[in-house]
Order: sequence, then structure tokens, then C-alpha cells
Amino acid sequence: MSPETSIRRRLIVYLSSGLLATWLIAAAVSLTISLMEMNEANDTQMTQLARSLPYLLPASPIELPEVDEGTWLDSGFADSKHSGIAIWDKNGRLLLSDNKGRQIPYQAFSGFSNTAPWWHSHAWRVFYWHDAESGRTVAVAQEWKERLETLLNAVGVQLLVLILALPALVWLLSLAVRRSIMPLEALAQELSQRDADSLEPVSEAVPQETRPMVSALNQLLVRVGEAREREQRFTADAAHELRSPLAALKVQTEVLALDCESEEQWQQLQQIRYSLDRAENLINQLLTLARLDPKRSLHQQEAIDWQLVTTQVMQSVNLAAREKQIRLVCDTPAESAKTVLPLQGDALLLQLLLRNLLENAIRYSPPGSTVTLALAADSISVCDRGKGIAPEHLARIRERFYRPPGQDEPGSGLGLSIVERIAELHGLTLVLENRAGGGLCAILRAS
Repeated sequence: MSPETSIRRRLIVYLSSGLLATWLIAAAVSLTISLMEMNEANDTQMTQLARSLPYLLPASPIELPEVDEGTWLDSGFADSKHSGIAIWDKNGRLLLSDNKGRQIPYQAFSGFSNTAPWWHSHAWRVFYWHDAESGRTVAVAQEWKERLETLLNAVGVQLLVLILALPALVWLLSLAVRRSIMPLEALAQELSQRDADSLEPVSEAVPQETRPMVSALNQLLVRVGEAREREQRFTADAAHELRSPLAALKVQTEVLALDCESEEQWQQLQQIRYSLDRAENLINQLLTLARLDPKRSLHQQEAIDWQLVTTQVMQSVNLAAREKQIRLVCDTPAESAKTVLPLQGDALLLQLLLRNLLENAIRYSPPGSTVTLALAADSISVCDRGKGIAPEHLARIRERFYRPPGQDEPGSGLGLSIVERIAELHGLTLVLENRAGGGLCAILRAS
């Protein structure tokens, strides 16, 4: 059987095949033993009858009359068609016989003889008894076919009952196997429904044979959790330690700018300032991710005042929009503000989510364009009029640190990762769609 075959199918096939093979072997052994016992019993009866007949002979030769068992009041199970008797004197003259006995050949010896091999249809088993004093010979015969039919009928009925019971036994085996692997199916369902960040130990309520595997899996989850925690701690510590030297470099850059005398030096200082701003933004984003990644859920949730959230977010990005002469539009009908999803959550994280989306929209929109924030009962969207994202880059744009080639605007490649993580914590899904007239829409919907 191939390794891909299910355990249930293997057990049913193996057990059913083994059970059927065992029955067939047992039937063959039973048939052999029963045949030996039947031969012994019948041969014994034949010898007893043959030894008693010489003492019951009449004075003159006689032929036993044929009897119709159907005329008897109670014929029992009599059947004389498969046996016969014959008695001869010392000269081989037949003294007594029945219809079948007349066909028995005369032989003056004592012992058993077969008229033909036992598997032939007209083979007879004959016992001869020769009385040395009187010279008479007695023969008692029985047809082999009768013995074999009796034996095959007995064993065949037993085997037939067992074969008819096989479907019921297979069903019971299937039920037992299915009930036995139900804990494994429950374990598989539990794992399939888990979040990718969930590292809690799985249930060990499984069959004893699979418990070592589940224990090893739980130990692996513990090691993975420890490794991830070390990585997150390192990222947070490294980002935190880098903030101080970056702040000092920015101050020194500002001081140098005061004494700048040439245009070339000024441009170089501007490039340094740009690089420092980008590094500072990257460090802040890393710190944010380091705080968000360990979260499995929001421990503290509150009712969200979307009017307040959108007002604060629009104020925080207003300066950046004015510098590029971009018009900000907040499309939030007052009557639907209380029905925007999610209704419960962390207001500060949702502000961070919207600010990242708006900053991206402002950064990649042309001057003089419009950026729209729209809130509805079933979605939250931020749309711009920029170049959008090429289809070949749309699938990878959410990857951390990934930025499509040819980007002139500063960025760390972590903004959408932060947005997606906050959305997951609030039961939302981020969808990115290019607009037909140019631009990009980032849409948040309930998962």
C-alpha cells in the first residue's frame, strides 16, 4: 500500500483480509479434521456391522427387498441409496445382498478397499470381513460421495454464515477505527483553525500511541515561541538603542547646516538629513511591529468614537498634505459614524492604522490631487490619485521591507505590514485595489 493511504483504510483492508484468510484456513483445517473423524466413525460402524452379519444368515440365499421410505409413517433421515451389504459363502456364491450390494466385487480377505480414487463420482469405500471357520465373506460398502457431501454441507453452511457476517464485521471494524481516530481528527481541526501566530500547546487528549508525537509537537511550539520572543526582543532592543545616536546625528546635521557656505555642501547635508529621517522612520516602524507581533488579541477594548478618531488622524497628516498641496477629504456621514466596523477596539491602534494609510496615500499622490478617507458600515477605505501599484508587485507589496523598484519617495516597506497586523487584531481584512481612473484604494472589510 502506498504511504498516502489513510490509516482507516489500511486497518479495514488488513483486518478484513486477515479475518477472511483466517476463516478460509480454519475452514480448510476443519474440513480435514472433520473428514478424518467422519471416516473413522463410518469405518467403525462398517466393521461392526460386517462382523455381526455372518451370525444372522438364513439357511438359503436371500436378496433384501427394496424399501420405499416415502411409505413409512416416519422415515426419519433414512437413505439407503448410498450404502450396500453383501455376503458370500466359501465358494464365492452370493448368499445375501441388497440392490447396491450386488455390485460389490467379491474378495476373500479382511480389510478396507476402495473401488476407485475417492474423488471419483462413483467411488465406494468397502470393508471385507472373511470368517476363516465358515469360509464366508461379508462386505459393507458406503459411497464416498455421500461422505464428502455430508462433510461439505456441514462446513459450507458454517463458512457461508461467516461470509454473510463479514460485511457486519467490516462495518463494526470501520466504526471502531473511526471512533479511535476521532481525537486525531479533532486535533487536525484544532490546528487548522488556529491563527498563524498561535503557539499554545495542543490538546493531548489523543490515543496513547500518538501521544509522543503530540508531546513532541508541543515541545516544538515552545521552542518556536522562545526563538520568536528572542528575535522580537532583539529587534525592539536594537531599534531602541539606535534612536539615541540617530537623534544626535540629526542635531549635528542641523548645526552643520548653520555654517554651510556652498550649495554643494547644502545638498549633501540635505541628503544626510533625508537618510536620517528615513532611518528614524524605519526604527519607529520596527518598534511598532515589535510591540504588535506578540499580541494574540486585544486585551482591552473600548467603544470606538470614529468622529474623534478621524478628526485626530486628519489633523496629524494635515501638515504633510499641505506641503504637497493635496486636498484631504473625510467622507463620514454623521448618521453612520456609530455603525462603522469595528465597533469595539483600541482607538490608538486604529489611529495608527489610518495614519499609515493616509501617509502612504499622500506620499505617492501627485501635488494638487485629492486623498479621500471614507467610512461606512461595512468598510473603511483610503483612496488616492497616484500611479497605483503594478499588478506584478501587488501580490508582494504587503511583505515586510518590500518596495517596488523605481520608488523615489522615502519609506521603510513596513507601513502596510503594520496596517495589516492592526486590522487582524480588530477582525478586519486589508484589500488593495487599483482604481480605474488611476490611483490606489486601500479597503478594510470585516473578515
